[in-house]
Amino acid sequence: MFHQIVEIQEEKRYISLYRGFLVIKADNKELGRVPLDDIAVLLISAQGAFLTKNILVELAERGAITIFCGKNYAPQSIVYPLTYHYKLAGILKYQINQKLPFTKQCWKQITQIKLQNQAQSLRLCAKNKEAEKLEYIATTVKSGDPENREGYGAYRVK
Repeated sequence: MFHQIVEIQEEKRYISLYRGFLVIKADNKELGRVPLDDIAVLLISAQGAFLTKNILVELAERGAITIFCGKNYAPQSIVYPLTYHYKLAGILKYQINQKLPFTKQCWKQITQIKLQNQAQSLRLCAKNKEAEKLEYIATTVKSGDPENREGYGAYRVK
């Protein structure tokens, strides 16, 4: 299962179901199909997309979320499966009940990965010197990032 985000951004798209697939068509020509089980989010940013309730139900039964965007492409409506609420509540309860050392270690790892990803982006832009700085800063992050190495990294590599 890939858990893809499927975005419908072009106008006059017809979305239908066929044997466990989400099918996208334009002018009666099939443009593509995605297995329903692989969809995590159906994002509809086009103003002229056509779909039926059964598509929303099928996606919800599989735990997928459907997001409808307004004219400014910002989300205006979200369709969550009912079971999502309970799953999310369980995840939040688990996170809230974690001990402080665990959460500080999680924050350290998140911060390190963010800095490493920023360094990788800089390397893709041929900014190797700046990337090396961020990679070094990532190695100096402590539990909970009390010295705000994340902010320091953003400041150092302007």
